[in-house]
Amino acid sequence: EALEAKIDDIKREAENKELFVAAFSHELKTPLTVIIGFSQRLLKKLKGDEDLALSAQYIYDEGRRLENLSMQLLDLMVLEKQTPELEPVSAREFFGCIAGLVAPSLRERGIELSVDISDGTLFIEPSLMETVCINFIDNAKKALNNGGRIVLSGKPVATGYEFSVADNGVGMAKEELEKVTRAFYMVDKSRSRKEGGAGLGLAICDKILKLHRTGADIKSTPGEGTCVTVRLEGDAEYEL
Repeated sequence: EALEAKIDDIKREAENKELFVAAFSHELKTPLTVIIGFSQRLLKKLKGDEDLALSAQYIYDEGRRLENLSMQLLDLMVLEKQTPELEPVSAREFFGCIAGLVAPSLRERGIELSVDISDGTLFIEPSLMETVCINFIDNAKKALNNGGRIVLSGKPVATGYEFSVADNGVGMAKEELEKVTRAFYMVDKSRSRKEGGAGLGLAICDKILKLHRTGADIKSTPGEGTCVTVRLEGDAEYEL
């Protein structure tokens, strides 16, 4: 009876922590929206004053970073309870849309995006899988210092469809690969903070992929780059 009571206490504590994080993340949204909105107005008004404009820029950047963190925390809470409905989607259409979304930001950084997608059918929840793909590409972008190349490829396999995101960036050591899907873990903290990251991206991706009954296979070599591969299951009930 004492053991059962202790287990119940632990469960209640875990639930309370989840409720607190969800409530805290939600409550951050309103003040952050105000902070970001007014800092944008200040930036427009203070272009002639370098010091004040820089201060306003810091307020804006940090406000956006906190806003991003609060939304990611909410995403983690939602994904704990969610069971997605998978649907058949054309691989070429889906990844073509992803490439179109990320291309402008990659061009700004002088990064070449190569897309090699074969015909096939994905059985996914599109909005969730879009989050996964954009996170993978964003991480690849952060790993590239000056220019570089990202390859988005996909092909049908015996059990479904396989896609990967590869880069020729800084890479990761073997011991880091086991930790990258932990919430708040960052391989290069200074780089991640500079890019506005909070170390939640891959943790969210990991949960989304588990909801799709799969996971990410990450291979990386320091100084050479990283390749993230996902194998999605097929479904005989659907045909495009």
